[in-house]
Amino acid sequence: MKHRLGLVFLMTMLLSACAATGGKGERDHRLAAVGNTHPERAIVYVEGAGNFVTNKVMVGSLKTGSRSSQSQSILKLLQLKNPTLAVVVTGADDGLSAATLERAMINGQGQIAGSKVVFVGSLQYKEALTQLASTSGVQLEFIAYPQ
Repeated sequence: MKHRLGLVFLMTMLLSACAATGGKGERDHRLAAVGNTHPERAIVYVEGAGNFVTNKVMVGSLKTGSRSSQSQSILKLLQLKNPTLAVVVTGADDGLSAATLERAMINGQGQIAGSKVVFVGSLQYKEALTQLASTSGVQLEFIAYPQ
């Protein structure tokens, strides 16, 4: 009984360690999808807001005009208008990542034409992001993840 309890404790610790490092592996896989096609790049990884509900609240907030520090970071990078710099945007929640990029492009209209963005995420956001990028004068490359 004593050994079984110790084994249960050890397994719990190992599973906790795996869960804690799982996010980094996901981030690495998303960034690996970009490959070496853009040697000069700035990466903006949009961290999730905590859970499903808070992610959805944050998406709603961004869509109604609120800014986030990450949307502001993307905007500042796009304002550089460096034709060789690709701003890579991805994150833990594709909906939140897409909304963050949308907010940056909406806020930057008239100031970001000529910039380049690479979005790594679900295909369900491709059409809306492509339309907004076209309106903003931003070159958008879309990499479907998972592939």
